[in-house]
Amino acid sequence: INASTSIYPNPAGNTLHVNFGASLTGKIALVITDVSGKPLITNKALQGGTSSQVNISSLPAGTYFFKIISTKSEENAVKKFVKL
Repeated sequence: INASTSIYPNPAGNTLHVNFGASLTGKIALVITDVSGKPLITNKALQGGTSSQVNISSLPAGTYFFKIISTKSEENAVKKFVKL
C-alpha cells in the first residue's frame, strides 16, 4: 500500500478512520484480526480512492492487525493498531 494510505488514530478509541491511497482500485476488503490472525471484523463494501470509518467499539482493549485487500490492484497491506 502506498504512503498515502493511512489508518488513524492509533491508538484508537471506538472508531478507526481509514484513508485509501489513490492507487487502490476496485472494491476493498478490510479485515481486522487479533494477534493470532483470527478475523474479528470484516467490511467488503468499500471503494478504492476514498475514506471510511470502522466501528471497533466491540473490540476489547489490545493490539490488532488491520488488513487492506484490493480486489483489482495487487496492493495489499497489514497495519498494526492499538485499541484503547
